[in-house]
Amino acid sequence: MILAQEVTKFFGRHRALNRVSFEIHPGEVVGLIGPNGAGKTTLLSALMGFLRIQSGVIQVLGQSVSCGISPEGAFFVPDTPAFYGFYSARDHLRLSSRLLGKRVEKRRMTDILDQVGLAQDADRKVSDYSRGMIQRLAWGVAMLTQPSVLILDEPTSALDPLGVIQLRSVVHQFSSAGAAILFSSHSLGEVERACERVLFLSHGELSGPVPSDSNPLSHFEAKLPPHVMIDLGCLGDFAEEISQQGQYLRFGVRGSPSIAEVARWLEDRGIKTVSLADISQSMERSFVQYLNKDDE
Repeated sequence: MILAQEVTKFFGRHRALNRVSFEIHPGEVVGLIGPNGAGKTTLLSALMGFLRIQSGVIQVLGQSVSCGISPEGAFFVPDTPAFYGFYSARDHLRLSSRLLGKRVEKRRMTDILDQVGLAQDADRKVSDYSRGMIQRLAWGVAMLTQPSVLILDEPTSALDPLGVIQLRSVVHQFSSAGAAILFSSHSLGEVERACERVLFLSHGELSGPVPSDSNPLSHFEAKLPPHVMIDLGCLGDFAEEISQQGQYLRFGVRGSPSIAEVARWLEDRGIKTVSLADISQSMERSFVQYLNKDDE
């Protein structure tokens, strides 16, 4: 679905991308992370044909991509989408359907606006929208377009927590339908939740997929009431690496359970907690490892 081979881009004497190569297959959700100035936005723009590369090959959906020739069937959502301020969200969906040359039923538009959280603001002018609402509208247009490739630059940068959850649901819909998705983000936790694999870009070079933690556990820390000691054996049926230091109980759980699920498991075993936190940092450890490697 997305193929990059030896992609190199210079801005003057500055080499923004250096022989970047990777592939993304149907249904894959791939994250792109890296420090500021790593070349992430440059790479995404090159994949869409928004700028000229010095060398290399880019193919999207079997189409050769070059400057000024964007691939048909691909959709790009920038960090700061731009829309007509005098149009409403509903107007933009109507306009998009006309530009696509297809008739979209009103019910379908209403469903899209509801899924992206704009149902109550569908008829307000976009000039009155917050940045987060504009990002939601961009997602609505993407859903209307139904692309086979979705390329996103910081898609959650302006979203509130509910918006991030709704976005994650939309990403799942696209990937379930077979779309290939590549997005950059500074939110390591969001990348780890949403992506099947992650590419790390630093100084214009792709260091390869960021490795998962060798121990696939989600780690949690529970604060217990004062002077409570736990029989650690009672957690052995669902937890590993269990330890208690004072009021703090730490343990790992296989998979990616939510805090609510873990809280119910503890409650079922008669363990009362003052607080419970997810302290998993596998992606953060990998990210720091790569940064330190680049500095060596």
